[in-house]
Amino acid sequence: MVSKANNIGLISAFRSLGNVVTGPSAALFYGAWGVLPFISIPIYMGITGKHIPQLIYADLTYGGGIVSFLGAVRWGFAVSNCKDKTLKPSFTTLGWAVTPVSIAWLALLTSQTNGSLMIIGTFLACIIQDAYATEYPSWYKSYRLIFASSAVLSLGANLIMYHSIMN
Repeated sequence: MVSKANNIGLISAFRSLGNVVTGPSAALFYGAWGVLPFISIPIYMGITGKHIPQLIYADLTYGGGIVSFLGAVRWGFAVSNCKDKTLKPSFTTLGWAVTPVSIAWLALLTSQTNGSLMIIGTFLACIIQDAYATEYPSWYKSYRLIFASSAVLSLGANLIMYHSIMN
């Protein structure tokens, strides 16, 4: 078992990917289920050769919802009544908790390219934030790394496909 002090950072997050099996099976199930909308759209368009901008936008809106959820997780950790919590409901902590939903909302008001880049950037920021958070269990960090990376790759593939049909 990795100590909490050593369980921070991106390298540690990659090294602890094996912890994915130590987390609650329900969280793994719903997390994997949550990745399906991300990966199904680029797979469908790749197999059929049909590039449907509305599906790409649907994936973008789903991504906005998911990054909003990630911020809500941080909010929940900050305001919980856990005795030994390290995350306090400060302006910085709660500010970061509402940042993903704010960026997601702005992303949906702009072009698909800019919106996709904003959501991808928010996912990457969440990956980094989660990797360095001391309050999250290692299994959660493993889930976040796997699931958020899947979302980033999917949104990136959609962005490439979107530009291939626009040119």
